[in-house]
Amino acid sequence: MVKALALDFDGVLWDTQRECYVVAQKAWRQLFGRWAYCSASLFASGRWLARTGEEFGLVFEWAESLAKEKLASGYSSWTESATPPWRQDESAWAPLSLENSSQPQFMAQSERESEFLDRFGRLVAQGREEARQQDLQEWLSWQGPFPGSLEALRKLSAQCEVVAICTTKDGASIEALLATVGLKFPVYSKEISFDKAQQLRLLMERYQLQPQEVSFVDDLLVNVRKALSVGVKAYLAGWGYNTAATRQTAQAEGIPVLSKLGDLNLG
Repeated sequence: MVKALALDFDGVLWDTQRECYVVAQKAWRQLFGRWAYCSASLFASGRWLARTGEEFGLVFEWAESLAKEKLASGYSSWTESATPPWRQDESAWAPLSLENSSQPQFMAQSERESEFLDRFGRLVAQGREEARQQDLQEWLSWQGPFPGSLEALRKLSAQCEVVAICTTKDGASIEALLATVGLKFPVYSKEISFDKAQQLRLLMERYQLQPQEVSFVDDLLVNVRKALSVGVKAYLAGWGYNTAATRQTAQAEGIPVLSKLGDLNLG
């Protein structure tokens, strides 16, 4: 019997893609004095590569490499514009995508650039906190629950003893967003650990649970695999920040892929 449901946040409950892009662009400009040469749509195509907010900086690096090759003539007008990138015309960016990138290569480069990404991540976190504190309504407008996710969550909550959030986002942002819809759950955030396996072990220890009593949903396959390594039941969220190829790989590995949160059966 499933006693606990553990959920990732970004990409499972909340669509935060625009918010991530905005705070990451602001961090990039603070660090380099210009906007990253990356549109919102190109960032979205590579969002599945990033396991943490720190790695948004590497998504920008890969996006810039592609954009400079394909859209070199627009570099200056984009990066030096007074208009924020999330308000600029994206019509020329449609053919560009990071969807078919190599995640193993991305992860290896992330390890090599850990110092830069740590610095970038601190700026992302700082910018997110400032946005939340200085203009909460604008910050909230950049994100929102996936359609149907809250209704499904409330039904699932009635079927188990514990619902918890396991995320690499900061706990304060999660709590603020949940509060807007009247929800409060235990949050295992980046302040506790970036490792979903460790977060799940702490959850089981706190509530004296066996692995088979826990179900976990994440939109990143790498995190689902980590959950499986500690023995819990794990599912890939097919509506989140992943690709068709990722979903096919999950299915080939025997990992259930949900089309919506309401499809999850805790029986």
